[in-house]
Amino acid sequence: MTAMVKRLRRIGLWLCAVGLVASCSWLSATPHITRGPAAVSPPPSGLRTFDEGGLTFAYPTAWQELHFSVDSSFSHLIADLATVDVPEPCATTEDSVGTRIDCQDRFHLSPDSLVVQVVSGGSPGFDILRTPAGATALTVDHLPAYMQELAPDDPAVGADTSLVWTLSNPGAEGNFYMISALVRGPDLGPIKAQLQALIASLRYDPPVAPSPQPSGASATPGPTR
Repeated sequence: MTAMVKRLRRIGLWLCAVGLVASCSWLSATPHITRGPAAVSPPPSGLRTFDEGGLTFAYPTAWQELHFSVDSSFSHLIADLATVDVPEPCATTEDSVGTRIDCQDRFHLSPDSLVVQVVSGGSPGFDILRTPAGATALTVDHLPAYMQELAPDDPAVGADTSLVWTLSNPGAEGNFYMISALVRGPDLGPIKAQLQALIASLRYDPPVAPSPQPSGASATPGPTR
């Protein structure tokens, strides 16, 4: 079981994770990598704009934007953002049974680096207002969300911590977005600040109308520690 599967399960979503499940022969497409789309509007200096899959936000120009075609029945990897090289996660082999696709995290974090995965997913009965124990309830672009800081699951990746934002998916009951960052220090403060700025800049495309803020929710992306 890979780190992405464990991260999804730890927030109570029993899903097949964004294709990062070892030997998943049901994956629907051959993985490939492309650069992300150009910015749709001029972002502030030192930032570029992400605009895909119903989300738009700003992120540092030093980060790579990578696309892999990795899907399961319940989730879709929209993009990776990274400050290290991220190889294709899936390797295809042929054996007597047929085609096998083995997918796993194949990157390793260097000091003061991160890899962010932007995911859309869904699960029957999922409710964004059911904030897991230990999570921080938030409001992101008028809609409820929550943030968790979790221990990383895969030592080989070299992460010190995992920061996960689970966001509403407007108009799609039982669906959600997830922005999941694996981060390595030692200087975690600036990296967390960049991630919080990303979340603070996030907007839905098309725009959404405000909804009531859940009890205890914060309009900020969560604490920096």
